[in-house]
Amino acid sequence: MNERYFVLIFVNPRKFICLGVMLCSLASVTADDSTPFVQDRFAIGLWVDPPMDGQAAARYEELAAANFTVVIGGFGGGQVAEQMALCEKHDLKLIASGRNVVASELPEGPAIWGYSIRDEPSADDFPALRIAADAIREARPGKLGYINLFPDYADPEQLGTATYEEHVRRFVDEVKPAVLSMDHYPQFHPGRDGREGYCNNLEIFRTVSQEAGIPFWNFFNTMPYGPHTDPTEGQLRWQIYTSLAYGAKGVLYFCYYTPVGAEFPKGGAIIQR
Repeated sequence: MNERYFVLIFVNPRKFICLGVMLCSLASVTADDSTPFVQDRFAIGLWVDPPMDGQAAARYEELAAANFTVVIGGFGGGQVAEQMALCEKHDLKLIASGRNVVASELPEGPAIWGYSIRDEPSADDFPALRIAADAIREARPGKLGYINLFPDYADPEQLGTATYEEHVRRFVDEVKPAVLSMDHYPQFHPGRDGREGYCNNLEIFRTVSQEAGIPFWNFFNTMPYGPHTDPTEGQLRWQIYTSLAYGAKGVLYFCYYTPVGAEFPKGGAIIQR
């Protein structure tokens, strides 16, 4: 595949113009796509979308005012039509939940960027994910079949491969994604993990995404849970700007709304309960 070269000059997080030379196009192309997914803006996204309740209109206005550009749905409730309308109103893109939905019955609309298929699959799941991704490509041309991968500290049993790089390369070769995405959450405890792990994960994604000619995104931590501390503003900035330095075309906050469940007793996402 011929490489495409661009320089991105950001006027604001939603718009960009191309002037010169930088490796990796935001427009992603796969070999068997007749109408490929095109990333038309920098992705500033989130995990755990606001609930679709009486405050939804105000919450989506807040998202736009905070310069988010994409919402990954599936947590806020089943009112996809209302969510699509709010995203369209505020120029937000929506990755709607596509799990357990027949591809031909997936929601459609101007705000739809794609459909979330799976989070953190094993390599054993790749054949089935290829079938699901192909079904979306056929039924909804130009839309993203979104799959998020494990971080590099997942063990071989979770990955289904001997090494993390093998896991990522097999995913690209076997599933043919339009975007690479993963989550990596530094703990920020002295002596427990350092900057190297996060950077090594980004290095693998940068290399594989450039070779495949597709953009990559990554989640980073914004909240305390389990052994994780509550990141400081400086630690949040470090995660974001390090991702940008490695060439990420999307930065994704974990989490926006505080999840409900025994795993997250400390609260502390961007929006608290």
